[in-house]
Amino acid sequence: MSVSTRGMNHAVRVGTDVFLRPPTAADKAEYVKLRDVSETWLKPWEPTPPGEDHPPEPEVVFDRVLSTAESQHFRRFLVCLTQSGEIAGQLTLGHIYRGPFLNCIAGYWIGEPFAGRGYATQALAMAVAEAFGPMGLHRVEANINPENAPSLRVVKKLGFRFEGLARRYLRINGEWRDHQHWAMTTEDFADLAPTHPRSEPGPGAAAPRPDRSS
Repeated sequence: MSVSTRGMNHAVRVGTDVFLRPPTAADKAEYVKLRDVSETWLKPWEPTPPGEDHPPEPEVVFDRVLSTAESQHFRRFLVCLTQSGEIAGQLTLGHIYRGPFLNCIAGYWIGEPFAGRGYATQALAMAVAEAFGPMGLHRVEANINPENAPSLRVVKKLGFRFEGLARRYLRINGEWRDHQHWAMTTEDFADLAPTHPRSEPGPGAAAPRPDRSS
């Protein structure tokens, strides 16, 4: 780990090839550029609310990510390259509920220029370590379009358990689509963690969160 890598000083968790860190306003141009070049790649899996035929513009997506990056029900991370700090994608632990549930839903994407290199698997492995460690959650879910083979490979590699098919679960690219429901609990994680890609807490794990205005 080198704290001289761009953004590494805010890294929450660091893996072999990628690390997770919160976004800042300074990331907007790079984030938007990655979404733009990956538009065709991402569009088949993008949520579209009723009344909208297309996903929001990348600038709108980034503003939403930034404003909810560390809110009551969301933790959002940029997936960055360990060697350069370049943004490769994004991961969200969302719909966080505590009390007797202690649950969240994981969502993730990797930009087309970085696809097929195992970055999503590493990023999700780090996210579940964060969820079951510092966040103190009991369960992490992932809901995946059955046609999204790359995302299905990720949850299978990490040992998520298939729990069924949710009919017309989410409006994707203008249509209500079925999704497979996958989950992992902290008890599962205790057994599976040794098989996951290696990672460690980053310099930002225990530090105050960065100021999102810069």
